[in-house]
Amino acid sequence: MDYHSIWYLALVAASSLLFIYTYYKKSNHPVFLLLLATTGFGYIIEGVIYNILHCYVYYPHFIPSNPTYDSNMGAIASNAFVLPVIGVFLATQGKNWGWSLFFSVLLVGIEWLFLELKIYQHNWWRIEFTFFGLLFFYFPIIKLLYRWLLEKQEGIRHFLLLFLIISPILGTIHMLPIMFLSNRYYDLGWYENVFQDTNAFAAIYYIGSGLLITALAKLKLRYRWGKYIFLLVALLSISGFLIHNRILKVFVCWDPYFYAIFPGIVLFLGEKVSQRIKESN
Repeated sequence: MDYHSIWYLALVAASSLLFIYTYYKKSNHPVFLLLLATTGFGYIIEGVIYNILHCYVYYPHFIPSNPTYDSNMGAIASNAFVLPVIGVFLATQGKNWGWSLFFSVLLVGIEWLFLELKIYQHNWWRIEFTFFGLLFFYFPIIKLLYRWLLEKQEGIRHFLLLFLIISPILGTIHMLPIMFLSNRYYDLGWYENVFQDTNAFAAIYYIGSGLLITALAKLKLRYRWGKYIFLLVALLSISGFLIHNRILKVFVCWDPYFYAIFPGIVLFLGEKVSQRIKESN
């Protein structure tokens, strides 16, 4: 472990402590669901500007043998820990614009420091994008999601909240085995190497499967197991199609079954969450 990793781990540790504080201060509120929804919101933004448009690069040195996947670990530290935890803290504690301004300046300062330390790099991104994006877009959206979670939801709001909650679980579990076990990659010829292709297509894949699972979780059937059979067959068929067309390259025998079975577990959790957010908190 070198100084690159230490800086990123320090951020993860600090944000984890802040979340523990926030959770116990609001233990009767949907704090964890808000964290997942906030992470899901951040993942969608990153899916566009990071995975597809390559706005910046992280250098945490957690996977030094693969710079693309190593950068992903920095993105996870930012978008699954630091940013969502601060957003959840501001929303659940009812903090005003002054607090949002303070944390926006703090995060921009950390970004500047990471640039100076050369453990993070901008491609076309600018530091002011971070500041204005956090203050006027990201933090206000998190506060809106929290208000929604405190109310009984139906229709499009219910669907959106459910999708944002389950999608980061799908996205994270989709990518972690690829990054650490090299069990598959996607080859579409979009970018200069298959690892960048994998990042981009994995983002599209998890969003698509997340929308499907969200719809199934909301669907009422007399025989509930029918949803699980449909999901299993659909995902196995998609894997078969991708393999047949040489888009998906698989290197271990368990891979297609893992990517067909774990979404079923997410569907089960999604049904529970769906019922929860239909009730007033």
